[in-house]
Amino acid sequence: RTGRLEWNVKEVKQKIENKDITDSDPFYVGLYKCQSIIYWNHDNTENVGVFIRIMRGDFDEKLHWPIRYSCTFVLIDQINNKDNLVYSYIVTKEDLEKYPESFKRPAKYTNDGFGHTSFISNTDILGKKYCKQDSITLHTSIELLPPL
Repeated sequence: RTGRLEWNVKEVKQKIENKDITDSDPFYVGLYKCQSIIYWNHDNTENVGVFIRIMRGDFDEKLHWPIRYSCTFVLIDQINNKDNLVYSYIVTKEDLEKYPESFKRPAKYTNDGFGHTSFISNTDILGKKYCKQDSITLHTSIELLPPL
């Protein structure tokens, strides 16, 4: 099962200046409820971090935990769509052991996020090809994987 999110994020300059955290609307991968997150100035590093967060959902008691998936983030090149920035990862056994709070059944509204702390620099994301009219487009694709 696969879930996809096409997310247009506005007011990028202000979000970077304010060191905001921006959450997408929830989306589903099968019956798992998920959310993409952007950390502007992640850990005060002048980098943009992108993460997936698993949210508490109506079907959690019927699902297998911990969740395991592959994820791809794509920052769209808004000039010619030829230089998209892509980052992919697969949740491994080591990830499940090292970051269990990211993959277990959510006990609160959301779990901890898991992803890439340095997806792109603030300077590069504000460049002409990724940021058009103070907006970016980020695609997220998640595919569920069998339990380990």
